[in-house]
Amino acid sequence: MSEFPTDAGERPGQSGEFQKTAQHARSAAGEVAGTAKEQTQAVAGEAKEQARQMVGRLRGQAGEQVHHQSRRAAQGIRQWADDLSSMSEGGKPDSPVSGVVQQVADGGRRVADYLEQHGLAGAVDEVQSFARRRPGAFLAGAAAMGFLIGRIAKASGGSASTTASTGPTTGASPIPAQPLQSPVEPPFRTQPLTPEEEFGGAAAPPGGMGGEVR
Repeated sequence: MSEFPTDAGERPGQSGEFQKTAQHARSAAGEVAGTAKEQTQAVAGEAKEQARQMVGRLRGQAGEQVHHQSRRAAQGIRQWADDLSSMSEGGKPDSPVSGVVQQVADGGRRVADYLEQHGLAGAVDEVQSFARRRPGAFLAGAAAMGFLIGRIAKASGGSASTTASTGPTTGASPIPAQPLQSPVEPPFRTQPLTPEEEFGGAAAPPGGMGGEVR
């Protein structure tokens, strides 16, 4: 017989402890995994919320900028329409060009009103829709508008250059040129007297006064 005791009776207890330890480890790992998952979900939710808020702020700022630009564009178009109206009123009332200019000015005011109500995005959408529905009319209108604006700009530039070349019509009258006057003779003689003038019309003797020639 062997003198050493066998551990056959201890194996069931040891295996039970191993099983308990493994269960504890699995439970701890599950808890850690659950906690990590919850934290990951919380971080992801917070990131999504921050991104949503940032997108909202950017959209708000972009909307404000677009609204501001729309108002500026509307003001510029309205000023341009008023200038056209003033140009039309200053010309001949019966001129056909004056009537066309007034119609363009009225159309500019309608565009300015539309921009103030719907903004640039609405105006662009409306123009694109009209161009898709009636491309021929859109191209013809754009060409006519460009031609009319070019003629108006040319006429304005020609009148301005004519005014600049002719100069002002009012102001001080030019000084007339003075006629040339003959110089005034001096009161005394600047040339020496001739012998005839000095001796009363007679020539002086060659040797002096009353002398003889020697």
